[in-house]
Amino acid sequence: TSSLPIHMLRLGLARHRLALAAPRVLAASSSARGRGLSTLEEAVGRRVVVEAGSDGEEFRAQHSITLHGALGEVDTTPAETFDDLVRTDAQGTEHSLPSKVVQFLRSKRYEQPTPIQAQALPVALAGHDVVGVAQTGSGKTMGFLLPLFWEVAAARADPKNKIGPLAVVLAPTRELAQQIEAEAAPLAKAFNCSTLCVFGGQPRHVQERQIARMRRKLDLVVGTPGRLSDFIRDGTLPMHGVRFLVLDEADRMLDMGFEPQLRRLVESYDLPPTVARQTLLFSATFAPKIQEVAARYQRSPKLALVSVGRIGATLDSIEQRLVLCARGDKRSKLAAVRTLLAPGERSIIFVQKKHVASWVRAELHRSGVPTADIHGDRSQAQREAALSAFRRGEVEVLVATDVASRGIDVPEVAHVIQMDLPPSADEMDSYTHRIGRTGRAGHTGLATSLFVPGEEPKVGNGPLWGPLSRLLEENGQPLRGWFEELAPPRARRA
Repeated sequence: TSSLPIHMLRLGLARHRLALAAPRVLAASSSARGRGLSTLEEAVGRRVVVEAGSDGEEFRAQHSITLHGALGEVDTTPAETFDDLVRTDAQGTEHSLPSKVVQFLRSKRYEQPTPIQAQALPVALAGHDVVGVAQTGSGKTMGFLLPLFWEVAAARADPKNKIGPLAVVLAPTRELAQQIEAEAAPLAKAFNCSTLCVFGGQPRHVQERQIARMRRKLDLVVGTPGRLSDFIRDGTLPMHGVRFLVLDEADRMLDMGFEPQLRRLVESYDLPPTVARQTLLFSATFAPKIQEVAARYQRSPKLALVSVGRIGATLDSIEQRLVLCARGDKRSKLAAVRTLLAPGERSIIFVQKKHVASWVRAELHRSGVPTADIHGDRSQAQREAALSAFRRGEVEVLVATDVASRGIDVPEVAHVIQMDLPPSADEMDSYTHRIGRTGRAGHTGLATSLFVPGEEPKVGNGPLWGPLSRLLEENGQPLRGWFEELAPPRARRA
């Protein structure tokens, strides 16, 4: 059986190590809060129940799927094939997947949903809001695109819905927005829908002309918060017709300072209220600030959390290694990185600062390594050119800041190297997203991180010892002897 080629969870490299969650009622205990569920309980307005004894329990156990929410009469059986999918309209009538869409999925050999899709799709197609939390590369994008277009296609049949867009997907970076729209376009065609992507870095007038041409048949807009807010504020994009809102990688949006735009977009413009739209939030992490977003912008009585594995875990298809780097200056680190690069192997090197990314690219290029860089100081055209060259294999190494840590889908990436680890324990989500650039589309991958001993601010990685050791142990990755010797006294006593 074939699977979604870009996003399938890879469980074949190693035994699936994520802990299974036994069905039970969760009280607002410290352990529940530790998994990030207490705020969701407040959003739902009742104790969160993990469905127990229902159909599909064996499938959920096999894939470490947990389902939380007051789902009433919803059939929560995971969809093990796309042919199993059924959409329930507002009148309670069930509809099978349109034949044209079935033909499209079969032509692409999309037969078996990934675990997050298998569980989230039936819930979303029953009209519920969904918070979907799964590892990077697990197929979250198709998990929201399919119900989105199904809903939009049905809404478009109503002659009252003439002015678009009818759906909006928000993404934190232009690269991720463009990737989502590229994946959405062929599926949209199968549903007889249209798509458009708006983002900063491209002249406004170009996008304004596209919007004007598509005004009466604009179904989905994918955009970044800044540019989308600009178009909404000046009336270029009316929001009153939106039936479906998706927040993808919302934690990254908040990290990048987009909270004011997000709040204005959802609360201040003519976007229909929470009860009049369906809202989906998908991410690889579920930090407390994202729980607050879910509580604020999603419908409490019809809200479900679908998670696959341990929230914030990394993929079993990725071998994770730590390399000791005695000194934290950029030249010492680059010398260590050079020993990790293999000729003919596509690699991404992550650094914290834009000027360091440019310096690393220049140094590697000078030594004959085909290299490109991508960061916030590069123009949109330069970033797109660098990514295109990397995808085509014209350059072997891409040096990036966190602007590229989410949403860049290049299945052939064999090695992710973190020359700079995240600067603090509070930013360890970046570690997960960075290494998720490898081990994609059925491939295995290698992720190597340089670890600098010590507590010196912006230099030593000592404060990361605890979260790093937990991540590695939870994913069955061995701890090096030198790393264990660097354990802080409290950890050694434990």
